[in-house]
Amino acid sequence: MPRAFDASLRHAVCFYNILLAINGAYLKGGPASLNALAQFDLNWENAQRGQAWAANHTHRHELAAHVCRRISALEILDLRQPSDERIQWLQAGFAASEILKDTSGKADMLAKLGVAQAKKGSLDAAIAYYEKALNIYIETSDRLGESNQLGNLGMAYAAKGQVSKAIEYYEQALAIDREIGDRRGEGIDLGNLGNAFFYLGDYEKALRYNQQHAEIASEIGDLQGEGEAVGSIGIVYDALGDSQHALEHHTQYLSMAQRIGDQRGQATALGNIGASFERLGDYDQALAQYAQQLNLAREIQDLRREAGAAGGIGNVYREKGQIPQAMDQYQHQLRLARASGDNRLIGTALYNRALCHGLQGEISQAIALAEESLQALEQVEGTLPGMIRENLEKWKAEFRPD
Repeated sequence: MPRAFDASLRHAVCFYNILLAINGAYLKGGPASLNALAQFDLNWENAQRGQAWAANHTHRHELAAHVCRRISALEILDLRQPSDERIQWLQAGFAASEILKDTSGKADMLAKLGVAQAKKGSLDAAIAYYEKALNIYIETSDRLGESNQLGNLGMAYAAKGQVSKAIEYYEQALAIDREIGDRRGEGIDLGNLGNAFFYLGDYEKALRYNQQHAEIASEIGDLQGEGEAVGSIGIVYDALGDSQHALEHHTQYLSMAQRIGDQRGQATALGNIGASFERLGDYDQALAQYAQQLNLAREIQDLRREAGAAGGIGNVYREKGQIPQAMDQYQHQLRLARASGDNRLIGTALYNRALCHGLQGEISQAIALAEESLQALEQVEGTLPGMIRENLEKWKAEFRPD
């Protein structure tokens, strides 16, 4: 029995060390990242077995607890690991950190649990984890950890529609990252600011910040960050009416996400490509892209991206005059949006249904849904509430009760 235990422990340690080296190469960026991802795939099954054994033996051997905690923290897993498995590993890592009385480890696990919950669309749970992690980082004077959590909180509040609050967090994170010389973090902060200003309708700032993010990401070989920045620039071009230019950026983002195996990036890019084709009037291509996004979002259990895909399909059907099919998709979008807790998505789905009723001359239903949409968007900043109010006033002017 001791021999079997020792052999399993050596196996777990061995593949943790292999994954640690792969993670280091991945973080270097550029061609090293692509080679690291290939090595990751070759060693993944053994690493999974090692982690499972370590998680089951954290109380028996201190080294098993260290493996369980440290392997869960590797950044490459945020890109490749499915959400449910990611959460299980992080919970095991947190338990191991408590056994080891590792305060820093507990903070890291809490922070990463927040990211995993945010990716699933559970924003309130994510915020709770981020705030717990932030408090520990501040108490331990960990400036990098503090900056990361400020940025994470900003992204969560932006997703909830509280854009001004998000900008405050992003600016604090940016100041710290520049102070400590974290170029990757600086690029992410700039990209987050760009996306926030996009929601507020300030497309000039959105473009400038995202271009700065793309430049930094390219400079340091951050392929994931560069792809995200390129995609965000494409979204700005779409908003400015330059859908052809936008399509080029979205296609480039999709290619970059595919190269590094970033499935969430792929789902985002597919949705963006669908939106560009939709604006260009190529509805068949738009539907094809949205369908791919929908399937991929379901595969990776991403409620917000699945809701976005359902809404995109609904938009195409609405523009083609196929209102019943559009309503079915918008109802699906609404169910997913409510499950995710994303008020912006909830308000958007309700408004989409209002538009369908308006097109059918069902003005009272359109008014009721538009008002419900504005209630959902009560705490949401940006251009969407104003657009809804404008249509609501138009419908009220047209409404003639029986």
